[in-house]
Amino acid sequence: MITGVTEIVPGVEVFHCGYDAGDLIESYMVEAERPWSYVPFYVGVKYEGEHCASSFSPMSNVHSSAIPKLAKIRKAFWDMNEITEDCVHSHARMYGINYKLDTGTNMMWLKGNGDNFSASLWPQNNFVTTLIAMALSDVVMRLDRHDVEFDVSAGDVVLMPCGFPTDLRIKPVDKEAFLTFRYMWPS
Repeated sequence: MITGVTEIVPGVEVFHCGYDAGDLIESYMVEAERPWSYVPFYVGVKYEGEHCASSFSPMSNVHSSAIPKLAKIRKAFWDMNEITEDCVHSHARMYGINYKLDTGTNMMWLKGNGDNFSASLWPQNNFVTTLIAMALSDVVMRLDRHDVEFDVSAGDVVLMPCGFPTDLRIKPVDKEAFLTFRYMWPS
């Protein structure tokens, strides 16, 4: 449920939803660490100079799985998806965008003090691509080109254009953070 919306800069919105991920992260990590996991993490961006690393895990294996041990993760995914879809519809009505395509949801695991989260997309796609991310842990986000930093609480959803001009950095409040994310394109 959306309890409020904060516009950071035009087109960048934080939807305050207060979703409690509860033990989702723990369940996800237990499954991810198993040999032959259904939700393995893949190494993403690593910045040695900043002591930061990120990994991502596609959640597509969870969406319609009938495997009992994935039931808790699957339920949490569908709960989060319902919340993020409400945010997408609100954002789409506000900006007159009809989203038709997306990449599917991924889990992001951030370790360290920051991550350059901006997508390296073809320039012609940047202006029509939107990021939707749900923070499962408290994070600090920074829009470098705007020199704006803002807090995102666990359970809040962020929608924003990808790439230029919203180069995004995310810092875990603690030693690590978890988010779900996907990219969307209009029809």
